[in-house]
Amino acid sequence: MNRSLDRRSHARSAHAESDIVEIRRPAEVVAFPKSDVRPPPLGCDLLATIALDHARANEHVLARRAAEDALAKLESLASDRARRATAARAALLVGEAYLLVHDAHRAKSCFELAMRIADVEGDLAHAAQARVGLGKALLALHDPSARALLEDAGDIFEDIGDDKAALAIDVALRHAQAEFEESPRSFHARPNAAHARASRC
Repeated sequence: MNRSLDRRSHARSAHAESDIVEIRRPAEVVAFPKSDVRPPPLGCDLLATIALDHARANEHVLARRAAEDALAKLESLASDRARRATAARAALLVGEAYLLVHDAHRAKSCFELAMRIADVEGDLAHAAQARVGLGKALLALHDPSARALLEDAGDIFEDIGDDKAALAIDVALRHAQAEFEESPRSFHARPNAAHARASRC
């Protein structure tokens, strides 16, 4: 009888010890040190996209912060020949973001950078877009040189056959006309525009 009681007592004791171990296990898991791994820094092109998204959502403080972070990377990116196209795209996006948050001076700098890169690389599409953006920034600054830049953009769009963009230049030129009371040249996409340029050559 005593042996039977001892066996039961030992079994209860072992079971209780097992319970204690189970209770302590979660504490052991929680005690592991936290990981010190940090996410990689965001790229310039992604920061530029984030800046424009915030600007479109009227989140001006966040837009400016992302735009400034992108600008800090732009110059070094532009100096890397293999990544100049990315730098031009990022500069265009940041310029648009600055226009939306009403900072025409910084927008002007971004579009000037994009235009320089695109001209060097012979990237006509980005060269035209940079001129449109720069023209809009100059209009916001009441600078009459905006008109010539928009006309240049219109010429480039016609040369690359982007009729929709060429027509959009008309709208921008009308704004320039209203701003400076000038008579702008019209850029209507014409079916025979390419033929007319070829004839002049």
